[in-house]
Amino acid sequence: MAKAIALCGVTLDKDGMVVPAEDAKKEFLTMLCGLTPDPKEQCKIIIEAWADRDKMAALNAVRVEQVENFIAVMSVFGPAYFESVTLADNEEPFIQNTTRSVEYRINYIGEDGTPDRARVQKPGSKVNIPLRFLESEIIRYKTLDLYKGRIAEIATVQFDIARDLSIKRDQELFTLLSLTPANGGAFGAFSYEQGLADKTKRIYVAHSALRTEHLPTTNDIDLTAPPYSYDRFQIGVIFQIVNYSDSWGTWLPDAGGQRLIPTGDIIVPASDIIDIAITAEPSMNVPESRIQEQINTSGYTSVSYLGRTWRFIPDATIPKGTCYPVFGLKPGRLYLKPTFDREIVDTNERENWEQRSQRTVFGAYIISQHRPRALRIKYAP
Repeated sequence: MAKAIALCGVTLDKDGMVVPAEDAKKEFLTMLCGLTPDPKEQCKIIIEAWADRDKMAALNAVRVEQVENFIAVMSVFGPAYFESVTLADNEEPFIQNTTRSVEYRINYIGEDGTPDRARVQKPGSKVNIPLRFLESEIIRYKTLDLYKGRIAEIATVQFDIARDLSIKRDQELFTLLSLTPANGGAFGAFSYEQGLADKTKRIYVAHSALRTEHLPTTNDIDLTAPPYSYDRFQIGVIFQIVNYSDSWGTWLPDAGGQRLIPTGDIIVPASDIIDIAITAEPSMNVPESRIQEQINTSGYTSVSYLGRTWRFIPDATIPKGTCYPVFGLKPGRLYLKPTFDREIVDTNERENWEQRSQRTVFGAYIISQHRPRALRIKYAP
């Protein structure tokens, strides 16, 4: 009764009528506590209570507003850059070299959580991708309050361990992507591999008839440096994405003739997306362009340009000034074993607390020859 009155308040002012909520609540709850276990009799008394306008307003019209100030982010880099594979209980992930001319270098997060790499040298040779448990933090909470009763359920609604574990996994994948090429990351000039004397360690070995001047030299484009001078996110970024993907043609390494096609999604720092609208503002005495017309009529979170609809995916985990286009081909592979995922709960009845955490099986890698499938564009200092 005390909790009900505290939540609902002392009085309710509805449509100019002041209802004594405390008295109505106390009377109604006292009545319910003294009811006999006869369901028909209970229903009859409750129906009669609703017939009283004061009691009905007090019990039905009172509303409790919940306030929360915690902001959580979403996982976007895992689905964008890693192909997810679900393994059976007895399955092991391996990479096998099936070509006679290329040595594969596998970059992954080791069992201790640090970046590591291995080489698949000879044709037909294999290397195992290590799996490990990725575990959330342990959360402890009280399960019993002598005045309020059992409060474990109230405590557990205040956190979302599965969400936090997903975010933690996404952060590890982003860390793997962001390493330098020398340390096994995805972004950087291809000259690192192409400059190696051993051709089997290069990203690609070109046929003598192929003019490599047509191929991109890096997947880490800086539009703030000459010959460009960008200072914000603008429509020209899309032009760079299309130019990069088209330049690979059907010669993308280890893609079997598939083209590198943009999905249209671009992961952009959330506070940078508005820059598209700012740079597309019409000038005095200049006719409105088609892009400006789109933005003015349909908004700026997506635009149609160069034969494709581009969607700007807001992200609050990356620094301003850099965006990440998403392609149909992924540079990495993510292995999962859902049957081994667990929620671990420890209960202490004597001290009236519980603690719980979750863990998931996790394994991910990036092959050096697949680096061209990722692209990072810097457009502001």
